[in-house]
Amino acid sequence: MSREHALPRPLARLSGRQTPVVAIVFVAALTLALGLPLTYAYGGASTAGYLLATGALAVVLVYLSGNIAVSVLGARRPASFQGLGRVFMPSER
Repeated sequence: MSREHALPRPLARLSGRQTPVVAIVFVAALTLALGLPLTYAYGGASTAGYLLATGALAVVLVYLSGNIAVSVLGARRPASFQGLGRVFMPSER
């Protein structure tokens, strides 16, 4: 995502072994910054539940946005969506 300029450019930097070290450290720091205060305030099980629910919500939102995008594409180019098979796999002709 950083290469596509959706995230800050330093997150795209790779190490010598082609590993996104900066992005990994950023995600780990963000997880600790969210997890440690919540664990202290609510306990471990509740914090795990909150973080898992947040992750699940993110997955549902991405899935929903993909479905909306396919619906909009079908409305704009109905010739690409003929028949039941085209609902799942639109193709250009």
